[in-house]
Amino acid sequence: MIKSIRTAEVRVAGSVKNSLWQPLRKRGKELDPLSPYIEGRYVARSACLDQRNAENFAATLIAIEQRMRSRIIFDTSGLNRLADSPDMEALMASLECFEVILTAMNLDELIATDDPERRERLLRCFKRLASRCKIISPPHQLFRLFAKAHVHNPATFNWQRIDVRLPSYEKAVGRTTFDDELAAESKAQHRETEKQWKEMWRGLRALHETIFAKSPSDRPTNYHEVVVMSTENTELLWSFGQWVYREAAELTSDPSIADIKAFLEACPPFRAACYGVLMSWFNVAMKIVPPGERSYSAGRSDLLMATYLPCCDRFISADDPQANNLNDIAKEANLACEVLSFAAFENMFQLPTAR
Repeated sequence: MIKSIRTAEVRVAGSVKNSLWQPLRKRGKELDPLSPYIEGRYVARSACLDQRNAENFAATLIAIEQRMRSRIIFDTSGLNRLADSPDMEALMASLECFEVILTAMNLDELIATDDPERRERLLRCFKRLASRCKIISPPHQLFRLFAKAHVHNPATFNWQRIDVRLPSYEKAVGRTTFDDELAAESKAQHRETEKQWKEMWRGLRALHETIFAKSPSDRPTNYHEVVVMSTENTELLWSFGQWVYREAAELTSDPSIADIKAFLEACPPFRAACYGVLMSWFNVAMKIVPPGERSYSAGRSDLLMATYLPCCDRFISADDPQANNLNDIAKEANLACEVLSFAAFENMFQLPTAR
């Protein structure tokens, strides 16, 4: 958690040619500008700095600047931590330096909160962000948008040019009342979907156990081995991609393996979702967890959030199993996204203390 110390606000603006770092002040004394080429606005917490610390302070600001001007998506667990943080106001101010992207899944999960007071508190936090941030579609709708655009013209397909915003959500979130009845209905639906998802994979586990009993060395011991098995030793990943693509694009037959490989390469969100399914398969159907140990396995909704990883530069989660699984997915699927814990997100705004 960010320490309760004086807020140091640094505003730096201008162009490469004529920008000047507005002098920092310590108790009325100016510090010499050390970098004329930084743009942005930083709100971070720091102890009082003197001239000896100015160089270290500037280097830290440059490091922070390199992390700014980027896109952030919060998992719903991250939004919960943000709403609960005693430093929420400082963090909200700091988030002005980023492009924060909200998701339909965020709102759907917040609506399902049982406690009316907590639900209202979480929704207030969400609405504050939504007043200046876009809300993007749920995964199944993204699959439909991307697959249909690709079918229409594979040669010119560019997933980043497709409008995935949800104006209806953005308009409704500020004026809709989310009551207990809707919360109960949403939560029941979520639980049922999670239950069906796990039951499907547990059914496969019984089959796998029979196979692995005859050949124990074939059992994957980690996610990387599952990926290798599904992409090099078999065509499981491509087969799953074929099915989702056919359903999303409303085709009457499967695309070829070559076509689906090309689509997964051209559409990182779709690729991320497919790799998320492989993680579910490993977690529920094959992973061995010693008695008494925690599985550290994310559920269906948590892994569906993998779809959003290519849509941001940093994904913030306060759920350790989810963060661990999404990090592995990002690595294996070659996604340029950094998955951070909420504590790591807070630490992005730490500045060095005086020595």
